[in-house]
Amino acid sequence: MSLFFRRMIALLAVVGVGLVTAACRENEQGRVLIDKKGTYLGSEDEPLDPARSDELMLRVHQQRSP
Repeated sequence: MSLFFRRMIALLAVVGVGLVTAACRENEQGRVLIDKKGTYLGSEDEPLDPARSDELMLRVHQQRSP
């Protein structure tokens, strides 16, 4: 194998490793990858404060058709 082809293979390997490493975003590291049918495995939602809950209920009542 010539020196050119060895260098080309080495360059492609370095670029490939760089692409694979860059694809691993930190915010996706701890996500759930296995599904359990009928069960939510994600993190819990934050509870709504009463003012926000009232605001959402008002919006629901306004969107109802007469």
